[in-house]
Amino acid sequence: MGPRAHDVRDASCRGGRGATHLLRHRRALCAGTLGVLVLVAPAARAATDAPWTVQSGKTVGEGSNVFWGQGGFPGIWAEFIHGLTPTLEVGAKFAFNYGVEGIVDLNKVGLDFQVLVRKQFFDNGKMRVAARLDPGFLLYFPSGGTVLGIAVPVAVEFGFPVNTEVSLNASFAAPMYVDFFKGSAGFVVPILFGGGAEYLLDPNIALTFRVALGPSFVAGSGYVGGSPAFTLYALFGAAYKFE
Repeated sequence: MGPRAHDVRDASCRGGRGATHLLRHRRALCAGTLGVLVLVAPAARAATDAPWTVQSGKTVGEGSNVFWGQGGFPGIWAEFIHGLTPTLEVGAKFAFNYGVEGIVDLNKVGLDFQVLVRKQFFDNGKMRVAARLDPGFLLYFPSGGTVLGIAVPVAVEFGFPVNTEVSLNASFAAPMYVDFFKGSAGFVVPILFGGGAEYLLDPNIALTFRVALGPSFVAGSGYVGGSPAFTLYALFGAAYKFE
Protein backbone atom coordinates (compact mmCIF):
# COMPACT_ATOMS: atom_id res chain seq x y z
CA MET A 1 0.00 0.00 0.00
CA GLY A 2 1.39 3.40 -1.00
CA PRO A 3 1.96 6.40 1.20
CA ARG A 4 -1.08 8.15 -0.23
CA ALA A 5 -3.38 5.29 0.81
CA HIS A 6 -1.98 5.38 4.33
CA ASP A 7 -2.58 9.13 4.50
CA VAL A 8 -6.18 8.74 3.36
CA ARG A 9 -6.88 6.00 5.94
CA ASP A 10 -5.26 8.03 8.74
CA ALA A 11 -7.26 11.10 7.80
CA SER A 12 -10.43 8.99 7.78
CA CYS A 13 -9.65 7.64 11.23
CA ARG A 14 -8.88 11.07 12.56
CA GLY A 15 -12.12 12.36 11.06
CA GLY A 16 -14.10 9.53 12.68
CA ARG A 17 -12.53 10.17 16.06
CA GLY A 18 -13.22 13.92 15.69
CA ALA A 19 -16.87 13.30 14.83
CA THR A 20 -17.26 10.96 17.81
CA HIS A 21 -15.68 13.53 20.13
CA LEU A 22 -17.95 16.27 18.78
CA LEU A 23 -21.04 14.08 19.26
CA ARG A 24 -20.05 13.34 22.87
CA HIS A 25 -19.48 17.05 23.49
CA ARG A 26 -22.91 17.90 22.14
CA ARG A 27 -24.56 15.21 24.25
CA ALA A 28 -22.80 16.52 27.37
CA LEU A 29 -23.87 20.08 26.51
CA CYS A 30 -27.50 19.00 26.03
CA ALA A 31 -27.46 17.07 29.31
CA GLY A 32 -26.00 20.06 31.14
CA THR A 33 -28.57 22.43 29.61
CA LEU A 34 -31.41 20.09 30.57
CA GLY A 35 -30.09 19.92 34.12
CA VAL A 36 -29.96 23.71 34.38
CA LEU A 37 -33.53 23.99 33.07
CA VAL A 38 -34.75 21.44 35.62
CA LEU A 39 -33.15 23.43 38.42
CA VAL A 40 -34.17 26.87 37.18
CA ALA A 41 -37.77 26.14 36.12
CA PRO A 42 -39.23 25.98 39.66
CA ALA A 43 -37.40 29.16 40.61
CA ALA A 44 -38.62 30.88 37.47
CA ARG A 45 -42.19 29.85 38.22
CA ALA A 46 -41.88 31.10 41.80
CA ALA A 47 -40.47 34.39 40.53
CA THR A 48 -43.73 35.04 38.62
CA ASP A 49 -45.81 34.90 41.82
CA ALA A 50 -46.41 37.64 44.40
CA PRO A 51 -44.91 36.68 47.78
CA TRP A 52 -48.13 37.57 49.67
CA THR A 53 -51.68 38.79 49.03
CA VAL A 54 -54.68 39.85 51.09
CA GLN A 55 -57.48 38.91 48.69
CA SER A 56 -55.97 36.82 45.90
CA GLY A 57 -55.78 33.31 47.33
CA LYS A 58 -52.35 33.53 49.00
CA THR A 59 -51.91 34.24 52.71
CA VAL A 60 -49.50 36.79 54.18
CA GLY A 61 -47.00 34.21 55.47
CA GLU A 62 -46.07 32.68 58.80
CA GLY A 63 -45.27 35.29 61.47
CA SER A 64 -46.20 38.24 59.23
CA ASN A 65 -48.43 41.10 60.37
CA VAL A 66 -50.44 43.18 57.90
CA PHE A 67 -52.72 46.19 58.25
CA TRP A 68 -55.28 46.54 55.45
CA GLY A 69 -57.49 49.60 55.05
CA GLN A 70 -60.31 49.86 52.51
CA GLY A 71 -62.82 52.49 51.52
CA GLY A 72 -65.76 52.76 49.15
CA PHE A 73 -69.23 51.26 49.38
CA PRO A 74 -70.63 50.24 51.81
CA GLY A 75 -68.09 51.84 54.16
CA ILE A 76 -64.60 52.21 55.54
CA TRP A 77 -62.88 49.04 56.80
CA ALA A 78 -59.75 48.34 58.82
CA GLU A 79 -58.27 44.84 59.18
CA PHE A 80 -55.32 43.49 61.11
CA ILE A 81 -53.98 40.15 59.82
CA HIS A 82 -51.47 37.78 61.41
CA GLY A 83 -49.99 34.74 59.66
CA LEU A 84 -50.08 31.67 61.92
CA THR A 85 -48.61 29.23 59.38
CA PRO A 86 -47.56 29.52 55.73
CA THR A 87 -51.18 28.83 54.69
CA LEU A 88 -53.30 30.02 57.65
CA GLU A 89 -53.94 33.50 58.99
CA VAL A 90 -56.21 35.08 61.59
CA GLY A 91 -57.12 38.65 62.38
CA ALA A 92 -59.71 41.23 63.34
CA LYS A 93 -61.86 43.64 61.35
CA PHE A 94 -63.57 46.90 62.24
CA ALA A 95 -65.93 48.56 59.78
CA PHE A 96 -67.79 51.86 59.73
CA ASN A 97 -70.61 51.42 57.23
CA TYR A 98 -73.11 53.78 55.66
CA GLY A 99 -74.89 51.04 53.72
CA VAL A 100 -76.41 48.14 55.65
CA GLU A 101 -74.16 45.20 54.68
CA GLY A 102 -73.97 46.41 51.10
CA ILE A 103 -77.72 46.70 50.48
CA VAL A 104 -77.95 49.76 48.24
CA ASP A 105 -81.47 50.76 49.38
CA LEU A 106 -80.58 50.79 53.11
CA ASN A 107 -78.25 53.72 53.70
CA LYS A 108 -77.92 53.61 57.48
CA VAL A 109 -74.86 54.11 59.66
CA GLY A 110 -73.49 51.04 61.40
CA LEU A 111 -70.49 49.20 62.81
CA ASP A 112 -69.05 45.73 62.23
CA PHE A 113 -66.77 43.83 64.64
CA GLN A 114 -65.46 40.57 63.20
CA VAL A 115 -62.81 37.89 63.65
CA LEU A 116 -60.99 36.83 60.49
CA VAL A 117 -59.83 33.33 59.53
CA ARG A 118 -58.35 32.65 56.08
CA LYS A 119 -56.91 29.35 54.84
CA GLN A 120 -55.11 28.65 51.58
CA PHE A 121 -55.96 25.22 50.15
CA PHE A 122 -54.41 25.12 46.69
CA ASP A 123 -51.57 26.71 44.74
CA ASN A 124 -50.12 25.31 41.51
CA GLY A 125 -48.31 28.47 40.44
CA LYS A 126 -51.08 29.47 38.04
CA MET A 127 -54.09 29.51 40.35
CA ARG A 128 -54.55 29.77 44.10
CA VAL A 129 -57.62 28.96 46.19
CA ALA A 130 -58.38 30.14 49.72
CA ALA A 131 -61.43 30.23 51.98
CA ARG A 132 -62.51 32.82 54.55
CA LEU A 133 -64.68 32.74 57.65
CA ASP A 134 -65.36 36.12 59.34
CA PRO A 135 -67.80 35.71 62.26
CA GLY A 136 -68.76 38.71 64.35
CA PHE A 137 -71.37 41.26 65.44
CA LEU A 138 -73.19 44.06 63.63
CA LEU A 139 -74.75 47.26 64.95
CA TYR A 140 -76.87 49.69 62.91
CA PHE A 141 -78.68 52.80 64.05
CA PRO A 142 -81.81 53.57 62.04
CA SER A 143 -84.44 55.96 63.38
CA GLY A 144 -86.61 54.28 65.95
CA GLY A 145 -84.15 51.78 67.37
CA THR A 146 -80.94 49.82 67.09
CA VAL A 147 -80.32 46.80 64.88
CA LEU A 148 -78.17 44.05 66.38
CA GLY A 149 -76.79 41.37 64.10
CA ILE A 150 -74.77 38.18 64.31
CA ALA A 151 -72.69 37.62 61.18
CA VAL A 152 -71.24 34.38 59.81
CA PRO A 153 -69.76 35.36 56.43
CA VAL A 154 -68.08 32.67 54.33
CA ALA A 155 -66.22 33.13 51.06
CA VAL A 156 -64.00 31.35 48.55
CA GLU A 157 -61.41 33.35 46.62
CA PHE A 158 -59.42 32.44 43.53
CA GLY A 159 -56.14 34.14 42.71
CA PHE A 160 -54.43 34.31 39.32
CA PRO A 161 -50.85 35.62 39.48
CA VAL A 162 -49.84 37.71 36.46
CA ASN A 163 -46.28 38.47 37.60
CA THR A 164 -44.43 39.23 40.84
CA GLU A 165 -46.42 42.45 41.30
CA VAL A 166 -49.93 41.87 39.91
CA SER A 167 -52.56 39.32 40.87
CA LEU A 168 -56.11 39.09 39.59
CA ASN A 169 -58.84 37.46 41.65
CA ALA A 170 -62.39 36.17 41.60
CA SER A 171 -64.65 35.33 44.50
CA PHE A 172 -67.86 33.74 45.63
CA ALA A 173 -69.21 34.91 48.99
CA ALA A 174 -72.20 34.34 51.23
CA PRO A 175 -71.86 36.95 54.03
CA MET A 176 -74.81 35.64 56.04
CA TYR A 177 -76.22 37.33 59.13
CA VAL A 178 -79.19 37.35 61.48
CA ASP A 179 -80.58 40.77 62.41
CA PHE A 180 -82.71 41.60 65.45
CA PHE A 181 -84.93 44.70 65.47
CA LYS A 182 -87.80 45.57 67.83
CA GLY A 183 -88.30 42.00 68.98
CA SER A 184 -88.23 40.46 65.52
CA ALA A 185 -85.48 38.57 63.73
CA GLY A 186 -84.54 38.04 60.11
CA PHE A 187 -82.04 35.75 58.39
CA VAL A 188 -80.23 37.36 55.44
CA VAL A 189 -78.23 35.36 52.88
CA PRO A 190 -76.40 37.45 50.27
CA ILE A 191 -75.10 35.53 47.24
CA LEU A 192 -72.26 37.57 45.79
CA PHE A 193 -69.95 37.07 42.83
CA GLY A 194 -66.96 39.33 42.45
CA GLY A 195 -63.49 40.04 41.23
CA GLY A 196 -60.62 42.44 41.59
CA ALA A 197 -56.92 43.08 41.37
CA GLU A 198 -53.95 43.44 43.70
CA TYR A 199 -50.76 45.36 42.91
CA LEU A 200 -47.60 44.98 45.00
CA LEU A 201 -46.25 48.53 44.98
CA ASP A 202 -43.15 47.41 46.88
CA PRO A 203 -42.35 44.30 48.94
CA ASN A 204 -44.35 45.66 51.91
CA ILE A 205 -47.20 47.63 50.29
CA ALA A 206 -50.11 46.27 48.25
CA LEU A 207 -52.86 48.27 46.54
CA THR A 208 -56.20 46.52 46.17
CA PHE A 209 -59.51 46.86 44.38
CA ARG A 210 -62.50 44.56 44.44
CA VAL A 211 -66.15 44.56 43.50
CA ALA A 212 -68.83 42.02 44.42
CA LEU A 213 -72.54 42.08 43.76
CA GLY A 214 -75.66 39.97 43.82
CA PRO A 215 -78.98 39.49 45.61
CA SER A 216 -79.59 39.22 49.35
CA PHE A 217 -82.38 36.79 50.23
CA VAL A 218 -84.30 37.50 53.42
CA ALA A 219 -86.30 35.17 55.64
CA GLY A 220 -88.19 36.37 58.72
CA SER A 221 -89.19 39.86 59.81
CA GLY A 222 -86.02 41.61 60.96
CA TYR A 223 -84.86 45.05 59.87
CA VAL A 224 -83.85 44.03 56.33
CA GLY A 225 -86.85 43.42 54.09
CA GLY A 226 -87.77 43.30 50.44
CA SER A 227 -86.17 40.01 49.39
CA PRO A 228 -84.23 39.81 47.16
CA ALA A 229 -82.36 43.05 47.88
CA PHE A 230 -79.62 44.21 45.50
CA THR A 231 -76.25 44.15 47.28
CA LEU A 232 -72.99 45.77 46.20
CA TYR A 233 -69.43 45.99 47.54
CA ALA A 234 -66.91 48.22 45.73
CA LEU A 235 -63.74 48.97 47.68
CA PHE A 236 -60.29 50.41 47.07
CA GLY A 237 -57.58 49.67 49.63
CA ALA A 238 -53.96 49.57 50.67
CA ALA A 239 -52.22 46.93 52.79
CA TYR A 240 -48.95 47.34 54.68
CA LYS A 241 -46.85 44.37 55.77
CA PHE A 242 -44.78 45.05 58.90
CA GLU A 243 -41.19 43.82 59.00
